[in-house]
Amino acid sequence: VAIIADAHFHDLYGDYDFTGVEAGDRRMTARRLTDTVRSTRVFNESYFALRTALDEVVHRGIKQVVLLGDYSDDGQVATLSALRQLLDGYTEAHGLVFTATPGNHDIFGPEGRHHAKRLLNPDGTYTIVASDSAFIDEDADGMVVTDKMFCAGYPEGLRALPDLGFFRRAGDLHWETPFGPDDAPEQRLYPVRSADGTNEYHLMDASYLAEPVAGLWLLMIDANVFEPRDGDFERGSSGAFIDSTNAGWNAMLRHKRFVIEWIKDVTRRAE
Repeated sequence: VAIIADAHFHDLYGDYDFTGVEAGDRRMTARRLTDTVRSTRVFNESYFALRTALDEVVHRGIKQVVLLGDYSDDGQVATLSALRQLLDGYTEAHGLVFTATPGNHDIFGPEGRHHAKRLLNPDGTYTIVASDSAFIDEDADGMVVTDKMFCAGYPEGLRALPDLGFFRRAGDLHWETPFGPDDAPEQRLYPVRSADGTNEYHLMDASYLAEPVAGLWLLMIDANVFEPRDGDFERGSSGAFIDSTNAGWNAMLRHKRFVIEWIKDVTRRAE
């Protein structure tokens, strides 16, 4: 089994309704170096890094690949589409089977959230490409508004990558969730409420157990917890939830104890 964590795939030659920078017979949608050095991760390099990692997996003769969250840059619609095309290509050409768990960068809450990214222009300036015109960047040399930059929520963000194990696959020998064998999103909901009790939701948990080949159990934990905030918000909006990055594993103990109990049960069965 090959484990690839935090790939943060950015489609360097992707279509974000932005002209980009000419590079031979292709056009690059490159992020700024300034943004990279200010971040905890790289952006443009991820396009080649993931391919190189997958080529090494193929070279070693490994078939099962686990993507441990943050497989995408920020869950953008166009990015997930490009990632699906990339992974499908390795499946078709080399027989790789991908199993994943979503990270905090791949999906957001029940309704998703908007994103904006700075993409380079040929002269070194940048254009802000966003899914919402409300983003303001006075230093940008242009703006493009496109739905392709939007990050979907549960379950749409999972459906964008239907073969990664989030839902039952024909080839799996066994598949279950903390709720049972049904993979329907409406059967995988748990209640979560704000600290003051005024805002309550039933959100989807994407944890599952898969057996892609005999004797190999992959226990995939969805550690994203979107805690409702106290106060008045448009229902389901991104501002109504605490980012799962900040909620962390402590929120699992507050709101997803059922996952912990399920892990214990799976562990007993595995022994």
